Amino acid sequence: MVNYIQNITSLAGATSTLVRLVAFTGNLLNLNFDVGMNTNAIIGFPNTAGAPNQNWFLVPQSANASQFTIQSAAFPSFFVSYATAAVGDAIEKHSQVVASDSYATVFEMELVGSGPKVNLIDVASGYVLTSWDNADPVTWNDPTTPLTMENFNMPKSEMQSFTIES
Repeated sequence: MVNYIQNITSLAGATSTLVRLVAFTGNLLNLNFDVGMNTNAIIGFPNTAGAPNQNWFLVPQSANASQFTIQSAAFPSFFVSYATAAVGDAIEKHSQVVASDSYATVFEMELVGSGPKVNLIDVASGYVLTSWDNADPVTWNDPTTPLTMENFNMPKSEMQSFTIES
């Protein structure tokens, strides 16, 4: 179990190694519309071959890389954040995940079971990166899914689990 986390965190700071974060739906973290714009939404979107907006770097924030930010490979000045990150103690759950050049969220990873899935937890708020499913795929054919920061579900929910691919 520890070896898996060590292998993943060893990717942190390996600037030549792109990672992709895959939600339980199979969708990838995707900088919406491939636009490098502050507060642009980060969504779940199906794997798109050659799409640079689905590639990320894990950037260490501590000596052992257990805490890290998630940097856009397509737009390196932007990091994964969320809409209410700038308000300090008044952070709201259900906050949309966005790109930010000023408020990079520092995450830590927690293994789900024996892996390979992990939870990505905001160190400041304790909220967890959460992916949503399309509620009614029969009548709603938009392939995008929202990503938000939520309370840690107990029992743990697959909506809050991600796989990191290099």
